[in-house]
Amino acid sequence: MSSPPMVSSEQYRSPSSISTRLSSQEVAELLLKYGPNDPTLFKRGVAIVELLLLFLNPLVIIFLVASLVSFLLGDATDAVIILVILLPGVSINFFQPYRSRRPIDKLKENVTPTATVLQAMTRFRRP
Repeated sequence: MSSPPMVSSEQYRSPSSISTRLSSQEVAELLLKYGPNDPTLFKRGVAIVELLLLFLNPLVIIFLVASLVSFLLGDATDAVIILVILLPGVSINFFQPYRSRRPIDKLKENVTPTATVLQAMTRFRRP
């Protein structure tokens, strides 16, 4: 596997170093085809949905089934003990990330990543 050719930082700054330029029409077509370049990695959902999704964890399902089997076999004490151990773990797993995302969301509201784009020999500042 060959390494890419070395390019100086001056070549990156020069408009002539760009071998492939997109016209405004090509940019519009690509935007329609692929959508905007959105760096958002995680879209938050409704809190109750996020909480319910935690119950899809295979380990949680095993504990819920074990609790149900214990209850059906007449051992309600063991079923309650399993639930008492399981529910705080799931709730901690929900509340800690949920609380820690609030400050991150506030920061994201105040900071907008931007890029300077050279398009049709004109520089644009795009979010």
